[in-house]
Amino acid sequence: MHAIYYIAKSSFYMRILAAFALIILFYILKKTIIKLILRLFSKIKFKNYSLDYKLTDALGKPLDYFWTYTGLYLAICISPFVTYTFIPNSMLWFIDSYVSLAVIPFSSLTKLYTVFAVIICTWGIYNLEFVYEEFFTQLNTNFSLTDNTLLIRFSAKIIRFFTVIVGIFIVLSLFIKDIAGIVTGVGLGSVAFAFVTKDALSNILSGALLMIDKPFVIGDWIQVDDLEGTVEDISFRSTRIRTFTQGVVMIPNSKVSSENIINWSKMQKRRVKFDLLLDYHTPISKIHTCMDKIKCLLASHPSIEDGSFIVRLESIGIYALQIQIIYFSLEVEYSRFLEIKESANLQMLDMFAQEEVKFAFPTQTVITHQANL
Repeated sequence: MHAIYYIAKSSFYMRILAAFALIILFYILKKTIIKLILRLFSKIKFKNYSLDYKLTDALGKPLDYFWTYTGLYLAICISPFVTYTFIPNSMLWFIDSYVSLAVIPFSSLTKLYTVFAVIICTWGIYNLEFVYEEFFTQLNTNFSLTDNTLLIRFSAKIIRFFTVIVGIFIVLSLFIKDIAGIVTGVGLGSVAFAFVTKDALSNILSGALLMIDKPFVIGDWIQVDDLEGTVEDISFRSTRIRTFTQGVVMIPNSKVSSENIINWSKMQKRRVKFDLLLDYHTPISKIHTCMDKIKCLLASHPSIEDGSFIVRLESIGIYALQIQIIYFSLEVEYSRFLEIKESANLQMLDMFAQEEVKFAFPTQTVITHQANL
């Protein structure tokens, strides 16, 4: 500041040259200083997890703007266009007289610089919270903890929201001295009530409960009422689900928490249930043989749970003998599940063909009587 004070007392042209020299100096040093700052932050590591490129993405532009704006602020401060209360203004000789071009009050310039500095700092902190979100998600994965991805995302959004609110209040406080009194005067409670309506508050609280209960996590296949798809994200207001037709549906959190949620991703096995309809002319011995072979098939299959299958002559129907088959596939991924079903079905078809057992189909016998004339 002593150097700036000395330059400010100097002649008009010297202050102009010093201002331009300072701008050029800041421009030359900008990349070096920013790289140095980011390199210092990149030293932060946790269990081989480096924040290098994450911090570059988060703080690169805010630091660039902050450095450039600081250079412009200091250059304008030492220029002859700023008026000080404690330093005489530099005069410019213009048409037989000296003219002062100091038209910018130093206090106003400083206040403007502070406003932009607060905005840029808020921007940087806002971006850093994305790093916080990814860092803790990675940490959670590395330590094989309970999946808290949704909770981490939700808390990060809350932190970002309050970061913006705090930044706005700091900027307002620079222009309004008694901002607390004004907020109280207009009735903060009524403003908050108008902003946070009943439905909005219900969605936020429901979202928090979903974070705590964790009925699903990001990437889970869930069904809510008649809607089915993969969870992509959860925000203050809604849960985003991508359906299997690749559409994105936003469901209010209050509806998600109030409906029955089926989390298909939590399945450890899949149930298969179907009926085989045999012709009425099938011998009893053949029925026993086929049922025994089906049991052997299910017991020996590596991807079918042993001991939990059921093969029974369930009913004697109107036009067929009904054998009910129930078993559990250990493969829950849908394509693999279909492969298991296909494999078992083909082997059963081959088995019935070898035993010369025919399947029944709906038939109807019509008996007519001819009257004697």
